Amino acid sequence: MEETAKICATDCTIVKRPVELTPEDIRLEERYVDIRTDAVFKMIFGKAQNKDLLISLLNEIIEDFKISDIDYRDKEQISGSDEKRSVYDIFCSTDDGKNIVVEMQFEPTSDLMNRMLCYSTYPIMEQLQKGDKSYHINLVYVITFCNFAIEHEEDWEQNSDGIISRYSIREESNGELMTGALKFIFVELGRFTIGCEDARSLRDKWLYSLKHMHELRQKPDNFKDNIMEKLYNVTELYSLPREERVKYILERKRILDTNSLIYDHEEKGRTEGRKESAKNMVRENIPADVIARCTGLSIEEISRLQ
Repeated sequence: MEETAKICATDCTIVKRPVELTPEDIRLEERYVDIRTDAVFKMIFGKAQNKDLLISLLNEIIEDFKISDIDYRDKEQISGSDEKRSVYDIFCSTDDGKNIVVEMQFEPTSDLMNRMLCYSTYPIMEQLQKGDKSYHINLVYVITFCNFAIEHEEDWEQNSDGIISRYSIREESNGELMTGALKFIFVELGRFTIGCEDARSLRDKWLYSLKHMHELRQKPDNFKDNIMEKLYNVTELYSLPREERVKYILERKRILDTNSLIYDHEEKGRTEGRKESAKNMVRENIPADVIARCTGLSIEEISRLQ
């Protein structure tokens, strides 16, 4: 929270998150929902009445073309002998036949790249019509918003904007493009550090909002674009239908509880580490007051280690 408070200045007051929530206590201090969770991402961007928001967001990310309209597609895809199901956050197509899969990934996973590769196969295979001997494939884009930074090779930032990574299928030695039918984009929110007062382009306002809007008490004063007005209106927690609001609060409680457990384990690990250091210093006959200053343990705690 300290880093966030530094980023957000005068007109971006941070909300203190509640420590405990129960299903009966249907009240959160947050004004805006946390759009980084996939359930909320689908809830906001998967509605037909909000497709102008999705179009605006995608147009700020995709460089190859501009989207004028989209159609939502079936998000559940089945493949393989075991009928393994994959459910996209958002699956849509443009008015000229391009296919776009959009995912929000809150936590890092070791199989992220492979999973996105698998997701790309469904919209490719469904384009191959029975009896059609051609292999014409309309463009498939898989766009993933990551609430973290992806580890790249050392020279990656020299050839990128430092926030968005773009992949395609190319020849290894000279970068020759094998096919333009398949592309991947990863929007790494973990690398986005621009504050609300410095967010001037629509893209920066989008990325700032995705990362920080759940921490704000009000929309930043310089976010005057019509699309930003709508985004902040539809993401107000208590403007959501009650069923969606309760679902969101329970999900937030789960996340907060999980984070609390992680913090407790990390704090326990730090405490154990301090005690081990103190034991070693006691063996070296270092004075207790010096050990206390070095480890943060009390004199009483140190005396029990002797």
